[in-house]
Amino acid sequence: MSSPGPSQPPAEDPPWPARLLRAPLGLLRLDPSGGALLLCGLVALLGWSWLRRRRARGIPPGPTPWPLVGNFGHVLLPPFLRRRSWLSSRTRAAGIDPSVIGPQVLLAHLARVYGSIFSFFIGHYLVVVLSDFHSVREALVQQAEVFSDRPRVPLISIVTKEKVLQGYTIPKGTLILPNLWSVHRDPAIWEKPEDFYPNRFLDDQGQLIKKETFIPFGIGKRVCMGEQLAKMELFLMFVSLMQSFAFALPEDSKKPLLTGRFGLTLAPHPFNITISRR
Repeated sequence: MSSPGPSQPPAEDPPWPARLLRAPLGLLRLDPSGGALLLCGLVALLGWSWLRRRRARGIPPGPTPWPLVGNFGHVLLPPFLRRRSWLSSRTRAAGIDPSVIGPQVLLAHLARVYGSIFSFFIGHYLVVVLSDFHSVREALVQQAEVFSDRPRVPLISIVTKEKVLQGYTIPKGTLILPNLWSVHRDPAIWEKPEDFYPNRFLDDQGQLIKKETFIPFGIGKRVCMGEQLAKMELFLMFVSLMQSFAFALPEDSKKPLLTGRFGLTLAPHPFNITISRR
């Protein structure tokens, strides 16, 4: 009868990184200590991101940003959670459907909530929005040497050094976005701002009035370089069409919608017209 051999001491478990490597094929085994370490790392990353993106003292007010994604992280959410975001709650409280409005309307609504100068975050970038003519003129004309650096996106400027604008501290590197849509619909400046009303640009003798608050091509050092070309082409095309053709709505047709469709530019809704030679 054979006697049993000497007993082998139980093998010690390797540390948790080695156990990950020795997990069965197709299975990632993670013990509690490894999961806790990863969780702590994720919490530290989110905390560091929140500290970087939290609102510094003195900057313009605005919605509270999310870690990592800023104020537009709601676009990463599924629809049933997206409806609970700050954007949906703000716009629905004002009776606006956030799924159909354009960015200009959204910025104008936020200006009514936070003031004519407010801010939000896109990732870690701070964006300051100017929603009235006086703040746009002060930033882009009177302090053009500070608000002068232009990024790759049109109509946006970058602050070259820290500056104070109407009591708010604008840090260096901040993106400045003038909301010209809101400027041109300011009821304090324009009569019937939501209506098609060309008479606002004519005096009692029918002569054209140049208004400094009309800035569709921007203002200051960063005004659109194609302004004169665009005005000339628009004049020649419009006059040529009016001289050669007569335009009318078809019988029993509704008037076209004047709200426009938002995209890169404000485009008209589809409509039908009757064209005849003069």
